[in-house]
Amino acid sequence: VLATGVDDAAVHYNLANARFKAGRLGFAIWHYRRALALAPRDEDIRANLEYARFLALDSIDPAAPTDTKVQGWLDRVTSEEMIRLPVALWVLAGLAAVAWQLATGARRMWSRALVVLLVLWAASLVLTAVVHQRVSSHNEAVVLARETTVRNGPGETFDTAFVLHEGAEVVVEGERGSWTEISLPGELRGWIATDQIARL
Repeated sequence: VLATGVDDAAVHYNLANARFKAGRLGFAIWHYRRALALAPRDEDIRANLEYARFLALDSIDPAAPTDTKVQGWLDRVTSEEMIRLPVALWVLAGLAAVAWQLATGARRMWSRALVVLLVLWAASLVLTAVVHQRVSSHNEAVVLARETTVRNGPGETFDTAFVLHEGAEVVVEGERGSWTEISLPGELRGWIATDQIARL
């Protein structure tokens, strides 16, 4: 289904469950992450992802902890959903402007409604930009190999920096040939063979 171009949360969720039961934790976490990105308010996906992360040998969550209610809310909406909000508010503002023009005895009420809607529209544009930036700035990957060596440079000749296991979530910093530079919390950084990870 995915090969046909369909990118659906339910498909990724079912694939994740199948991979998890087959013992392929890296693939499971990757599919859970994709499913959650498409359906961020699905508690089943979130719970299964948290459990899979708990079982990973390198249980590192690269995402910054949510420290405000606004950030928690932003984590539960998609950029596509946010785009609809300013459009809807703009339409409502247009209707309020028409009502203000046509009204005879309630022009003051409609003018206030128009101002409120325009303020909300401007705020929704800012929130939409924030959500889009959060999504586009996530340059992360999941380790798929059972065990892989992270080196100090892009090649087999470089010394081993550390070892990662399947399911580890890393931040992609750059690429050189068939090697990808990654980082983890705690200033851990190194190079891993590109075919050992899957980008999100």
